[in-house]
Amino acid sequence: MINQMNDDDDENIYALDTPAFNTSSSSAAVAEDNEKLKAFIIRLKTQLDEEKSNSKQAAEYGLSLLEDSKKLQSRIYELEGEIETYKAELETTNLVS
Repeated sequence: MINQMNDDDDENIYALDTPAFNTSSSSAAVAEDNEKLKAFIIRLKTQLDEEKSNSKQAAEYGLSLLEDSKKLQSRIYELEGEIETYKAELETTNLVS
């Protein structure tokens, strides 16, 4: 499992909870270590899939925000144009009066 560590850790902001391995070289110990590694790999793959999903979701949200920002900026330009038109009409009206 990946755990976030303190910001003071300059080497790596994430630490892996790696399984403890046997020091014995018996076939039972090796088999147990293999099972621990398989389980560890499954956990890592699951976390990787979750992080990919989170990254994709964040990217989609970011793109949506950019699109909204473009629309809002376009609307601002339209409104600024209308303001200039109304100012010109007001000046013309004031000059005629």
